[in-house]
Amino acid sequence: MQNDACRREPDDARVAFVILGVQQVAVGAAGKERLTRLWVEIVGLAPTGTYRSATENVDKVIVSAGAGRQPCEIDPMQPVDPDATPRANVPPLNHIGLRVDDLAAAFAWLAARGARFALGGIRK
Repeated sequence: MQNDACRREPDDARVAFVILGVQQVAVGAAGKERLTRLWVEIVGLAPTGTYRSATENVDKVIVSAGAGRQPCEIDPMQPVDPDATPRANVPPLNHIGLRVDDLAAAFAWLAARGARFALGGIRK
């Protein structure tokens, strides 16, 4: 069931897109073990995958939060190489992924207002 109080239509004076939900919350540390333990063993969420990329300097566990067709991911992560950049643990709340109704419009609107994007922008 969607909470309509959290959903609003775009207002040209404020925003050019609608946020439909949170896709992911990526949190980093020097080592992902304690974060993974928090989300999996203590909170009780289910790990659903892993992702490792030397190019992005990230090694993460993907944990699903919520039910339905599009659950939110919580991604405990660490850098592959702690001396390389970008660092998956700086800042600790690395990034938040949003589901929006118009990705191109959201990207353009936010970029025009100085928002910074993980890896420089939209990626598949």
